[in-house]
Amino acid sequence: MRKLILFWFPVLLFAVSPAWGAPMKSLISDKVNVRSGPGMNHGILYRANLGYPIEVEQQVGDWVRIKDWQGDRGWVSKDMVGNIKTVVVLGTDANVRKAPGLSESSVGKVSRGEIYKVLAKKAGWVKLGYYDDNQEVGWIREDLVWGH
Repeated sequence: MRKLILFWFPVLLFAVSPAWGAPMKSLISDKVNVRSGPGMNHGILYRANLGYPIEVEQQVGDWVRIKDWQGDRGWVSKDMVGNIKTVVVLGTDANVRKAPGLSESSVGKVSRGEIYKVLAKKAGWVKLGYYDDNQEVGWIREDLVWGH
C-alpha cells in the first residue's frame, strides 16, 4: 500500500497543478477585455495591453482561461492570444545589464509591471527588447520577470 501511495502522489500532484505544463502566451492586441467567463455576455474584470504575458489554463470553444503575473484569472477570446514570448517585470527598479551576469555593467533600470519582448535567454538571464521594433533594452535576471 505504501509503495502505491508513493507512486500515485506525485502523479496526482502533477495532474491537478495547472501551472505545470500550462503554455505561456501573450496578448496580440491592445486593450483586451479579460472577462469573468467564456463569452461576451460575461462582465469585464480588467483590460490588458498588447504583449501582456499570460498562462493559458483551459480552452472552452473560442475562449481561453488565463492566469496573469499577479495570479488573476479570467477569460479572453482565443483570437487575442499569440505565441510571442513576453515578460512582465516583477522587481521594482530592477537593473538591466549590457550582457548576462552580475559583473556586467548596468545600462538602466526597468520598473514593476512593464512588459518587454523576450529576445533571448541564457543561463538564468533574459534579454529584453521593445515589443514593436525588437530594439534591445538589455539583460535581466530571470527571477525578476514573469512570463517567459
